[in-house]
Amino acid sequence: QRGDKDRALELLGRAVRAGYRLHEGVAKDPELTRSLVGEPQFQELLKRSREKKLPPRGTVGTGSSSP
Repeated sequence: QRGDKDRALELLGRAVRAGYRLHEGVAKDPELTRSLVGEPQFQELLKRSREKKLPPRGTVGTGSSSP
């Protein structure tokens, strides 16, 4: 349904802006990919997720106080 897709895209957009690696997540969730793959907004979110310069996983919030 269109409303569900719109809501999913809105929430995924927020997640990508917050640093979620959508392009990694879709590889683990074929249902998500199948449902949204034809949506231009989803393709744009994947592109933005790939292009984001994020620290490697596991390095954020390590508790280290060194600069």
